Amino acid sequence: MGGRYLPRTCAVVGEVEEKHHPLVAFRDRDAFVLLAAPGAGKTRAFKHEAHDVQGCYITARNFLTLPVRPEWRETTLFIDGLDERRAGSSDQRTPLDEIRAKLDSLGKPRFRLSCREADWFGANDRSHLAMVAPGGEVTELRLDPLTEEDSLRLLRQLGVGDLRVFVAKARGHGLDALMGNPQALEMLARSVASGGEWPTTRMGTFERSCRELAKELNREHQLAGRPQIGTPELLDAAGRLCAVCLLTGAAGYAEFEGDRDLLPLSGFRTPVQEVLQVVCRTSLFEKDDRSFAPRHRQIAEFLGGRYLAGLVADGLPSDAWWLCSPVSMAESCRNCVAWRHGGPPTTPRRGPTSSSGTRLASSSTVTSRDFLSQRRKPSSTDWSTVGGSRNRGHGTVV
Repeated sequence: MGGRYLPRTCAVVGEVEEKHHPLVAFRDRDAFVLLAAPGAGKTRAFKHEAHDVQGCYITARNFLTLPVRPEWRETTLFIDGLDERRAGSSDQRTPLDEIRAKLDSLGKPRFRLSCREADWFGANDRSHLAMVAPGGEVTELRLDPLTEEDSLRLLRQLGVGDLRVFVAKARGHGLDALMGNPQALEMLARSVASGGEWPTTRMGTFERSCRELAKELNREHQLAGRPQIGTPELLDAAGRLCAVCLLTGAAGYAEFEGDRDLLPLSGFRTPVQEVLQVVCRTSLFEKDDRSFAPRHRQIAEFLGGRYLAGLVADGLPSDAWWLCSPVSMAESCRNCVAWRHGGPPTTPRRGPTSSSGTRLASSSTVTSRDFLSQRRKPSSTDWSTVGGSRNRGHGTVV
């Protein structure tokens, strides 16, 4: 195998107490699904594992298209990229059903299946896939982000000189969200190494970070038939979602209606539905069984502020959102609005507190997992309608 593989860890989805295990610890399972964000390293992990256990690595596309190979019945199959098949399907249940049918025809061999977390339908997919698992059970695993040690090892393999200086600069520029993703980190390292300069302002830093996270680099997804939305449009749409989330205090967005803690994506007016569906599947957001949420609190505040600044430029009174937002959201609103003036303070004078008075993590360290757990009752303001359609010089976005 190539020299850039980093042994990975993962967590079992749904465990009461989330623990992190080496991926190799699940080699004895008859069937598991590996979930992760775009660029997180699913394919490399599958190729490495298939090599080590003498299994068979195959893309979902080839598994469904090619004739059955005799060795498929006698080995562990590593089927990579269910999300790539779903990207071009009008009924997103169909690709998994086709995989299930082929596994059944093979006599239910041991298998592993990878999928982007945003394209996995949780318990519904798991229960249907379990019908063709050898033992009738499928374990769901979520691939962990790179640790700091992993990031340093990858940077060393990429030929970065002073590793500590690179990491310090990346963090000093607010690019923490890129450090745990192998693909994003490699892109950042190559960009700097090829003569690119570190951004000189926090605004520029977050703009670069968000542009990288919004990119779709998977060729199969690019060819699959989903709408190809430009980066400016994606960032505006993400900004609207982030602003509404912060201003209402919602925990995130539900792909399907029925959860009172979440806002439905369908509540936004057309023609943005296609754009919203695409942007929620970028690395700007992450998904669990029930919702999409901004991947990182600071990114949410930046994109929300960026979007609100555009509304002000188009004539919305600059204090309109503040007046309509509940008092409990003051900290989020303040940081969001502060991006109109270059960004919030890098070291808050005082961290926000919970209703019980417990100090919460500062905004610089709050991830979307924390964001989802710190739920507030959404305000009654219908922020999905604020702003109407807006043209920022690159097409109507939101």
